[in-house]
Amino acid sequence: MKKVAFFDIDGTLFRWQLYHDLVFELKDMGKFSEDDASNIDRALVDWQAKNKTWLDYELTLVAVFEKNITNVSPNELRLASEAVVKRSGHKIYNYTLSLLRQLQQQGYFTVAISGSGQELVDVFTEIYGFNKGIGRVFETIDGKFSGKTESHTLGRKAEIALGVIKSEDLALDDSFAIGDSGSDIEMLELVKNPIAFNPSTELLEAAQQKGWQIVVERKNIAYTMESQDGSIILAKTDSF
Repeated sequence: MKKVAFFDIDGTLFRWQLYHDLVFELKDMGKFSEDDASNIDRALVDWQAKNKTWLDYELTLVAVFEKNITNVSPNELRLASEAVVKRSGHKIYNYTLSLLRQLQQQGYFTVAISGSGQELVDVFTEIYGFNKGIGRVFETIDGKFSGKTESHTLGRKAEIALGVIKSEDLALDDSFAIGDSGSDIEMLELVKNPIAFNPSTELLEAAQQKGWQIVVERKNIAYTMESQDGSIILAKTDSF
């Protein structure tokens, strides 16, 4: 049985949000009204200027995308996804890529589970040689998007990971998982080697409580930290 490693993408391997880039790509393709295009531009500027929160910005993008998805054909979404990954797919974290390559060389079955759309996940995971990539699937009826989601990953990463383990006959012995947000906690709880990477407050608190490894990457250095007697200590640094 092969060993398995699970990776989040956005904010963990990819330095930004594939989904966000996709929304702006669709805007540039003329798929949104002038008002909707203006709303997402303004939301980005407001967040960058710290006039709005990250959540405010993200919710604006989600609302515009979901409002307009029925005006986008599956082929257009695929082309937009390819354009995003071609332009920005190289913007990755050194630590996470190094871990991915190391585990691939050791024969691990590598799986990416992302909240981004399946079209984006397919293109991105092919570039980086993942064995499997799972993202949000938008429902289509008669070759058109219905505006509904056929399957999603939010709140289901553990369920999805267990399904992959069963279907691919994988072993949890010496398994890995790495993620950056609270939505990754359930996935990290499954494995032998959980890594909280540039963690959100929610994930950081969970990692501290559970004694997980914490990695923070800044510029060309990754700082690996471990819990010891209720405190977080620096265990090692890696330069890239």
